[in-house]
Amino acid sequence: MDDEQYIDNIKNMSENEVRLRARSKTRYLEEELEKKAKRIKPEKFVTSTLNFFRDPSQETFIAPHTMLQAIEANCAYHKGGYDEDITWGKFADIINLTKRLEDENDFYLWSISHNLGIFFNL
Repeated sequence: MDDEQYIDNIKNMSENEVRLRARSKTRYLEEELEKKAKRIKPEKFVTSTLNFFRDPSQETFIAPHTMLQAIEANCAYHKGGYDEDITWGKFADIINLTKRLEDENDFYLWSISHNLGIFFNL
């Protein structure tokens, strides 16, 4: 969803509804991240993360704090019975979910302590 669609969707909501929606989206992304991260042993995930940084041919920039949060999620959510191999697709899914969660969580935390009237005046 692009910014214009998001703003159109929240124009008809109260501030409390916007906060609840952001909170629910944050929880949904946390659950999705847990589903992906729990299947890979942290030893494999951390190694893949380090290899990504060492590979100069990677043209994608991933912020260091995003990498650390992805590692943290993997360590926190990993379940002992799982030991799947990590592929580039799985790695990318975890990083992308981490980035989406960062953005949504930032908005949710900001919305708790700020007046959301700026969205309704557009």
